[in-house]
Amino acid sequence: MLPIVGTPLWDTLAARPPSSPRYHTQSFQLSQFLHGEQGALICAAKIVQDVPAIESKFYAATQVMDEARHVEAYRRLLTDKFRFVYPITGPLKELLERAIADRRWDFTYLGMQVLIEGLALSAFQRFRDYARNPLCSAVNAYVMQDEARHVAVGRLALRDYYPRLTEAERAWLQTQAFRAYDNDSGMTMLRIGSMNLMLHGIEQPRFFYMDTLSKAFGETKAYDVILMNPPFKGAVDKNDLHPTLAVGTTKSELLFLHLILRALDMGGRCAVIVPDGVLFGSSKAHVAIRRKLIEENRLEGVVSMPSGVFKPYAGVSTAVLIFTRGATTDRIWFYDMEHDGFSLNDKRQPVAENDLPDILRCWQQRKDEAFQAERDRRLNELKAQVAPLKAERLKMQAELNRTMFDQTQRVSKTLWVW
Repeated sequence: MLPIVGTPLWDTLAARPPSSPRYHTQSFQLSQFLHGEQGALICAAKIVQDVPAIESKFYAATQVMDEARHVEAYRRLLTDKFRFVYPITGPLKELLERAIADRRWDFTYLGMQVLIEGLALSAFQRFRDYARNPLCSAVNAYVMQDEARHVAVGRLALRDYYPRLTEAERAWLQTQAFRAYDNDSGMTMLRIGSMNLMLHGIEQPRFFYMDTLSKAFGETKAYDVILMNPPFKGAVDKNDLHPTLAVGTTKSELLFLHLILRALDMGGRCAVIVPDGVLFGSSKAHVAIRRKLIEENRLEGVVSMPSGVFKPYAGVSTAVLIFTRGATTDRIWFYDMEHDGFSLNDKRQPVAENDLPDILRCWQQRKDEAFQAERDRRLNELKAQVAPLKAERLKMQAELNRTMFDQTQRVSKTLWVW
């Protein structure tokens, strides 16, 4: 149960009582079980109110009693036996808050019944099989029986709720729907992306380690949707560049846009993050790709993001381009995002200011004339309110400049007289 046993760190603890690391490790893990069961109790009570099927309401009501019993069992085990309780960890707190706060009952079911309790089963099993404390082992064995039943019922409830797929649709989803590429040297994103797809039911993710700008990648008109976050800056090897991307530049941020236009089928859609240089660069290559996006495709939206959204890894200003392959551009929806819910420094701590909900709301209603009229009316009201303040500021700035000029003139005359 202790992964540090046999390591140099374990040897440095020899002077301490041998039970101390094991005591705190088990106390910490059991404390997280307690907090998880408290979250499950709240979720089960929420499901009783929100789930539409009467059978699911009845079962969720019994689960409320199960979770309350689990909370009491872990509480007494920690307070009476271990006499110490650790606080909840940040990741577990965030996961529980998301499952509880979402208005969709099926999301709560999926988050709690399937994901969280499914992972908890594995942890409970380890305690049941390896804990040296017989009471701790027995408690986890009994809890496992309830949790296994909860996971099974959650899967059954969601299976009846979500639209059922035919065998052909299911096979296409597993083998054709998703393809992903990455050539990060450490293959980190490939591993994370593959695990994400597996957690969402894709049993054999088609996530490939490949440089999509190279000659080895030649797919054309093969995708209906492309989501991309390419490298912001950098150059590529001309000798290995695919012939269709010979567009007079080796800047990767421009080459990836040409790649997207080649890989998208007609009518296909794309959302891609690009550095601001793509929007404002003056070179022939920059002008050419902007003309291509506007004249030969439908550039639908641009979301300008502040320079700190990718810190501490990159500090460049970026934008999201949303476009459709083919047609021509008539109007471009633009949003100047100033906040994303986190500080724009290297620490990236949560803050109250967040434009993302408003971005989604405005994007979804961008073609609603009544909504746009209301936004314009409100904008004009704000401009009217700001106008006197702006005029006053300019007046004060002019007075300040005059005062500083007069003071400078007096000092100059004094120095001249002297």
